[in-house]
Parts: sequence; structure tokens; C-alpha cells
Amino acid sequence: MTTPQPMKHAPSQQGKTPQPSQHGAAATPGASASTPYSNLHAFSPHGPRSSPQQFKKSPATSGTLVGGNSQPGPAPMNFDSPSAAALFGGFDLASDNMGMGAMGLPRPSGDEERQKRLEEVTQILGQKKGIVSDEGLERLTKRVGLVFLWEENPGVRMFVIAGDTVALEIGMKDHVVQTVSLQFPVSGPSVTKYASKAEAIILDDLKLAPKQHPWTKTLDKFAANLERLAVLDKLSVLDKDSSKPHIVTHDAVAGLHESLDKLHDWDIKKLREDPELSQKGDDHIRTLAMCERNGQSVMHERGHVGMCLNYWREQRFHIPRSEEARDSYKRGKTWGILVGCAERNALVYSAPVRVSNQWIADEIELPAADGLQGPMLNWQEPPECFLPGSEGVQPENDPLALSGPKLADVMFMATLDPPVTLPSSVWEEMHHLTGAPPPHLNPAFMHTFDYLIFPPEGEYSAAEPRMITTERKVKAFTKDKKPAPMTHENRLFIHKPVYGQTLTELPFSHPSQLVNMLPTLRQYAFLWNLLDKAFGKDGLEDETPKTEGEITEVIAKSDEFQAWMNNADERTKADAQKADHPMTGTSSDQEPVKVDVTLNAHPQPNPKLQIMFPFRGRPAQITVDIERNGVVQVESTNIVDDEGRVLDESGRPVEGALPNPSWRKERLGRRLMFFEDIGLWCEWIRNYMGA
Repeated sequence: MTTPQPMKHAPSQQGKTPQPSQHGAAATPGASASTPYSNLHAFSPHGPRSSPQQFKKSPATSGTLVGGNSQPGPAPMNFDSPSAAALFGGFDLASDNMGMGAMGLPRPSGDEERQKRLEEVTQILGQKKGIVSDEGLERLTKRVGLVFLWEENPGVRMFVIAGDTVALEIGMKDHVVQTVSLQFPVSGPSVTKYASKAEAIILDDLKLAPKQHPWTKTLDKFAANLERLAVLDKLSVLDKDSSKPHIVTHDAVAGLHESLDKLHDWDIKKLREDPELSQKGDDHIRTLAMCERNGQSVMHERGHVGMCLNYWREQRFHIPRSEEARDSYKRGKTWGILVGCAERNALVYSAPVRVSNQWIADEIELPAADGLQGPMLNWQEPPECFLPGSEGVQPENDPLALSGPKLADVMFMATLDPPVTLPSSVWEEMHHLTGAPPPHLNPAFMHTFDYLIFPPEGEYSAAEPRMITTERKVKAFTKDKKPAPMTHENRLFIHKPVYGQTLTELPFSHPSQLVNMLPTLRQYAFLWNLLDKAFGKDGLEDETPKTEGEITEVIAKSDEFQAWMNNADERTKADAQKADHPMTGTSSDQEPVKVDVTLNAHPQPNPKLQIMFPFRGRPAQITVDIERNGVVQVESTNIVDDEGRVLDESGRPVEGALPNPSWRKERLGRRLMFFEDIGLWCEWIRNYMGA
């Protein structure tokens, strides 16, 4: 096979073409920037015009600006009057043009406006990567900056994509993908031993599904994975003469994976020492290690080519029994951090990439230091990777560039999959944790935490309380485990809005920084999951068709908020009389159960949920804290005491109530962690504790 030689292109320095002055009188090609003509717009009372030729043909204006001796005529029309200028098309009365012209500010030229429109169109078109075909693969390869060639073989044409550190061969027949082969010619075993897993993902991205038409197979998934490979290839540094690798970013990422994978194996070993978990299956223990300890590093999984640090998943305590349940459990939502590399600006982020698999020592744990409660992880600091002076990666005009050995302008980059919505203060803490300066935020364009989770449809004011109403069919069960679906009318109320940000990506320099982020990311991933299941548009599906207005969203005005607070108890009592009853297995003839949730997203100390629902003929009220690592603590409640005895409306134990350890506050919080669903949790309390 003939391997094409890739070409490395320096970053484009092309800028926008300088534009001449936009004022009509200064549009003459011969006008220099140093002549008075370049400043005429600052003294002219006239704003910019759509037709400079009209201005040049005006006798009055020509005499005034150019200084020519025009012959006196009968009442010549000049443009000292704005209305007259507008009448002849020489003056725009629009306020923006008026302000720009009067203050002498430059107006965007036609070329700049066309360039902006072209960029917008290109961005829209770039979202669609095309379909799987010979031409589609060629266009995509050019777009990511790699080179390609075709090799004609009997029966199959081989499409070869090549870079300095990666080579991908795709076998094509009649525009249909047949085979895939991925090679890393300059990488070590830590990379090549996972190549077969990456090949399987790429083949799945490109091959046709059963009974799928070739013209419906898109390149979207393959494009994302090819771009990851291309970015790592472009950022790798090889010797200009001998092609000897100095820094291979594929190896750098694989080194992180090996260190974090070693840490994950140690977590599993420690969990197996727990007597309560010793009888659990291996899959359950691995899930607990991923969600409660230091995450689980994987290579080429969940459809992503590359490394991912998984740290959270739905139903982490659930143990599937049947084969069908296990398949469904594997398809559950998982949260992770995609690890890659990006170009580094030394003035913004000082920590460069390092290539090593010794980020943590073989002795994982260190003894507890003085003043600390427990042992510490034995993190290591690998040496810096220096480049020879001849392999400088800084631009020639960089004042910080040195002639001797230097650090590469490459850094590790963490991309959250999916992104996590955080309060603004927590979002800034995540940046400080990795040493990355948080981007500058314009307060005029900042949104609240609830706005980012549930974008409003229509007018919205962060200064006023907000209410979101949804209806859900809850798949509850009776005490004898018979299905008893219930309809819930859920109402989410936010009366203390907190500004938020969505954390998408940020640079880092050490895997310990990622590990330190995980408890907070789990906290808000769990909070999002609770709110989304109860109030999101993609929540639990109904078996019956949704009626019009079943999912609604309203803005509560200040007076409505006061009325809502005053009447909350009375309304909930009335709801309790209707909805508080033994479940019979059907809810088609029952009134929806009203469940009110108040969100306080302030992160100090933790976000809180106040949950109200009908219970034993009265409103139950439970306030829970969502703590780090997704731990739920019941802060207060009016349904049980500290010993687990059910309380009446006056706060005293009901007649004959006995202490029940499974009904204590900490157990109620544990139940919500298990269900991960506010509706199911409320029905369990109503069914088991309300009888």
C-alpha cells in the first residue's frame, strides 16, 4: 500500500482585507488616510449614504466640500436640511445610521457584511456533514485537514486517510463501506492495543443498518470521531528531518488513561473489602466505583473514539436481573469527560501537555498527613516534555519565543459529555480548580440556573418568580408489587433565581484535577436528572396520548406568588382529600396528585428541594439537600421523627406508631437516591408510610 504523505500547514495568518473609508466623500480611490478627505465625515452634518455617486453629483455639496466655484443659480438644493437629504436618497433617517455618521464612526462595508453572511451560511452548512459516499468522504477529509488517496483493489476501492500519526483505510464498494482499518504508526502499545475497539466504532458509524438505504446514512457520527483523530494528529510534533516523534498526543492521552485505569482497579479492590458489597456482582461494584469514587476511564466506548472518564450514570444502585433488564440498563444515560488536546496559548494557560503513564504511583495511597482525616492519593508529577530549538512551535514574531529547548504549545482539554449546568460561582470554582482563567462574562447576556435547564417559551424575567407545570404518568406499585400507575401534576417553583453557566470544556494539566471535579459534577448531574424526570419535556412517557396543554409553563407574577404561598396549605389539603387513598391499580378515574417542588439552587452550602404532596389527608413537606457525589440528605420533614415514627398534623407520633429504622430521615434520602425520581419516591412514601 502506498501511504500518502501528509502536509502540515502553518496556521493561517490571513486577515480581513482593509477597507477604504465608508463615507461617501472619502470613497475616491485617490484619497489618502493623511489627507483632509479622510476626516470629512467627522465634520459633515450628513450621515452615510447608500449611493456615494448621488453625493458627488450634488452641486451644492460639491461646492461646499470640494471648494469649487459653482455658478450662482436659482435656489440650489443643498443637504443642510436632513429632510431634503432624505428626499433625494442622500441621507438615512434611521437612528443607527444617524448616530454612526454624526459621531464619525466607521460603518461596516458591503464586503464585510457579505463576509459575515457567508460565514453564517458556512456555519449552517457545516452542521451537516453529508452522506456516506466516495465524494462525501473526500469532502470531509479535506475539511478536517487530512490528506487522502484512492487505491484500486479487485472488488473494493480503498480510501486511505493519512496524517503524521494516524492512518485510516476504508474499503468502499458502490459507495457502501465494507471494511475499516485504523493504524497508529508512531505510537506505542498503550495506543495500538485499543485500535480494534476504535475500528469497531468507526465501522458502526459508516456501515448501513439492516434495510437502510445508502442515501440516508449520514457522516455526522464519523465526522466527530475523525475530527478527534485529526486534532490529535495536527498537535503532535515530529522531527522535521527524520520524522522522529517528539510529542505524540495519542500517547499523552493514553498515558492518562493507564494511570486513571490503575486508580479505578484500586477503587474496585477497596470496595470488595466492604462486607456489605462482597456479595454484589462485579458490574455493580464497578458502577459504584465509577459513581462514588474516582471515576472509570475507558478507551473507545459509547460511540466515542478516544478516552473518556465516566463518572455518573442513571440508576446506579439498580441491579438488573433479567437479560432484557440488563440490555436496558446498558443503554442508560451516562455522564463522562472526553479527554483530548488543544492548542495552548502560553499567555492564557501556562501548563503544557506531558507524555507519561506515571501520573500516580504504584502505591496508590499515602498515609494520612497531620491534620487530615484520611489517606491521600499518591499523585506524581511527570517531567516536562521539551522540544528542540529547531522544532519551535511558537510563531516567529512571538516575543516569548526562545532559541533553545521549549515547551510545546499543546495542552490537555476536557470536554464534558453531556455538558453540566452549574451556578456561576461553582462554574468559576471548576476553572480555578484546573488553573484555567474563566472566560469573561457579559452580565447582560447571563442567564439563571433554571433558565439554562428549562429554557422558557416566550417572555421571561429573572427578577420575578417562575412556575413550571407538567403532568406525568408515574409507574408506581402497590405493597404487593402490583402495577398502580398514578397521574401527577408537578409544579416547580423558583423564587430565588441564581445565575448559572453551562460547563462545556476547560483545559487541565493533571488527572488529579479531573478527579477533584467529579464530586461536584455528580451533585449537579443528579439534580438535573431529578428535575428533568419530573419537569422535562422528555420525561417519563405516558401510555395514553398527551392532551393539549399537558406540558405547560407559566411565569408567576409577584402577586400570584404571594397568593400561591398563602394558599399552598389549603390547596394541598384539598388535594389530599381527593388523592390520598389506597392505590387500586388504576388512576383513569382519579384526580391527578399535586406535587409541588421549590428549587433553591444557591450553592452555599448545597442546592435544596422542598417537596410537598398529599399524605394521610394533609400536606407532606420534605426539604432535601443535594450534596456532593449525589448524596441526598433529608434536612427537615413533617411526616416522621428522628426514630422513624409517622407524625400526625400536630407533629406528634400517630397512635400506635413504632420506631421504624427504614423510615428514618437518612433512609428516606437513600430511597430518593435509589429511585432518582421524585414521583416514584412520593408514591412509595404515600403507599408504605401513609396507610
